[in-house]
Amino acid sequence: MAGENGYNAENFRMKPCAVSFGGTILGGTDGPVTITEEVEYYESKCNQAGNMVLAKRVIAIKTTIKAKFKEITTALKAVMGDAMQLDTSIIGKNIFEDGKELLLSEIGEGSTLVHEFPKAIALKDTNYEINGIEEHGIELTFEAIASADGVVHQVLEGGAGE
Repeated sequence: MAGENGYNAENFRMKPCAVSFGGTILGGTDGPVTITEEVEYYESKCNQAGNMVLAKRVIAIKTTIKAKFKEITTALKAVMGDAMQLDTSIIGKNIFEDGKELLLSEIGEGSTLVHEFPKAIALKDTNYEINGIEEHGIELTFEAIASADGVVHQVLEGGAGE
């Protein structure tokens, strides 16, 4: 239903997501997922004073995805591998070579959106607070990189709710 100012409150999406990484289901998110798209620009300046911008060009795109999971073991395997260990063998390694498809599918009635990152990596940085009295989860950070056809992030209709 459209509001007074022409917006539709039904389009405000505040739903958890089911997450799949490289075909492995990591489970549902605990709280919101944060997708950050950082675009770096180069400003081409040319006039007598040298400060008038004549063109602005995109020179880089960095996309990060942060989500908290309650399924600790599955999430740890996404970061540490099946061996469940973090060791020095990754030092100097190009981790972009390990890129896999990351899918975020909205959960809930009326959910239709899927965020697809055709090539993403699970960064080794984690935030895992073990708390004996409260439920706890693990926060993972993914970085999306351009696929072979240049796609970093696309939003598709027809997600988990259909």
